[in-house]
Amino acid sequence: MKTQYLLTPHKHLKFSDSLIGLAGVVYASLLDKPKTIDEIWGELELLKSRGDWNGYISFSCLILAIDTLYAGRMVELVGNEMIVKSVDNIVNETDPTKSK
Repeated sequence: MKTQYLLTPHKHLKFSDSLIGLAGVVYASLLDKPKTIDEIWGELELLKSRGDWNGYISFSCLILAIDTLYAGRMVELVGNEMIVKSVDNIVNETDPTKSK
């Protein structure tokens, strides 16, 4: 399947199967602390096994979802492995008068 069809939900793709939906779950998992890709993958597998996420999850889709967040400056890479919520977004979320 082409990436453009995976990116956003549409008639034949549920939100939970889209990269935007998966990116939202990844972003929410980074709210409490920075995580490695392996930790995020483990949390997604746990959500899937408990039935809390009914979307399709593959490791390549996880990487594409993280890339989507990175392209939107929503997450940053710290060191060689930790993924954190972007500091620029934290400033803009807490104080809407500040701009980049």
